[in-house]
Amino acid sequence: MDIKELALRTVDAMQVYGLTPYSAWNEYTRSYTPIIKMHEKQGQKDFDREIITEYVRQAEGRFERGEISIGHYRSLKRAAQRLTEVYTFSPASSYAIHAGRV
Repeated sequence: MDIKELALRTVDAMQVYGLTPYSAWNEYTRSYTPIIKMHEKQGQKDFDREIITEYVRQAEGRFERGEISIGHYRSLKRAAQRLTEVYTFSPASSYAIHAGRV
């Protein structure tokens, strides 16, 4: 699945489960855009678990070096987990079913 489409689906799912549009799109900007850029930098258009794993590893390193707070690190890690969850269960995920898209 295309990583950009997956990020959009994830934003939709977060709103279905109660996140405000502002918060969901803020998450997109802060957390999903860097993941998309990492995929593009590596020449990968589609979701790739290895890239996600590397993204989380790099975020952990940034936290350990004091470059980001524990809260920001956890936010980045949760974003990676959300993308993976939506990818794993798409298109017939609980998100899609709840949103009336299946």
